[in-house]
Amino acid sequence: MAEPIVGRDDGIWLRADAPPSALAAAVDALFQAGAFLAGLDYAVFQRMLYGAGPALPAAWHGQPLVRVADAMVSFEPARRGLYRSPRIESGVASCFFEPVLLANAVGIPELSRLEFDEFVADMWCKGIRFGIDVPTVRAVMAAGGRARIVVARRLDPVDGRNATIVEVSPQLRRCNAPRALANGRFDLHAFENRFPQVKAQVRLLRKDPCTAGTRGIDLSGEPIEATAGTDLELTAVAGPGTVIEHLDGHDYLVSAAEGFVNIDRNGRLSIGPKIVGRDGASVRTTGNLQLAGDYEEFGDVEENVIVEGSGITIHGNVFGHIASRGGAVHLKRNLMGAASSMAPVRSAWAASRQTRCCRRQVAK
Repeated sequence: MAEPIVGRDDGIWLRADAPPSALAAAVDALFQAGAFLAGLDYAVFQRMLYGAGPALPAAWHGQPLVRVADAMVSFEPARRGLYRSPRIESGVASCFFEPVLLANAVGIPELSRLEFDEFVADMWCKGIRFGIDVPTVRAVMAAGGRARIVVARRLDPVDGRNATIVEVSPQLRRCNAPRALANGRFDLHAFENRFPQVKAQVRLLRKDPCTAGTRGIDLSGEPIEATAGTDLELTAVAGPGTVIEHLDGHDYLVSAAEGFVNIDRNGRLSIGPKIVGRDGASVRTTGNLQLAGDYEEFGDVEENVIVEGSGITIHGNVFGHIASRGGAVHLKRNLMGAASSMAPVRSAWAASRQTRCCRRQVAK
């Protein structure tokens, strides 16, 4: 395999097809051998080794080699001693900077300058191989004063997003505003749209898929894995009268036929010709109801509440008024209000009483 690092007269280049681990190993060998990269483009350097930071310049896309520095230079031991060891806490590295003295050719200490490219090589050998804050470090070196600053930070992982189900049809929402009348007034005893109704082939819900997240990178260059989001399926909420279709790159729950929207206690959404209520009919929950289709209620119909529809089935007690426009009325419990229909009204209480009367006649 070709060497990951290529030195040429026009600079130091990294092979674009080399694995990042091979590039990191080659850079480590170079720095541990006592060299540094002069004129280092730290952003490109980090992108090639760890895939983080700004994207590569467009000129390097598709090229076999990527330029990262001007030259490979020997790192003199005397200059290596100018750089303090970092303090690392919770993924953050800080260093103390101060004016430095270096002996000249005749052994006289003179004020010297710190160099960013040397600093990168020194930090690498001390375990900091990722995340150096280039502008901050260059600024403190240029100032030449005393300061302890944060020189590098790890890249924290971004956990994945859980899959979600999003409403895409406004027709799913109830409207509990008072019903507007033709004369411009409002009926305070009735809601505008308590039981939503949809046409066929309407997109109701959309699944937004989960994401895997983005891994982080420690100061040592080691990856920090992200927690992937959890998935879910639209089948968990798909009830009768709905189908799941893949459209425009997403999974949708779509109404298979025209009808009323019903959501059961398990959160399953179904579309059917009959309205189903589970909280009872009252001034608080439904108001007065004037329905175009059949109605089935599992709760009680409270006093003074009017329920009008076609076929009506009430599983609870009826204290209010039931009126059917031609359909049958089935009352499963007590009727203490009023019920009327062009078809027979079937009451569980009345059927039970008729059965007891028949038994008395047989006994005689």
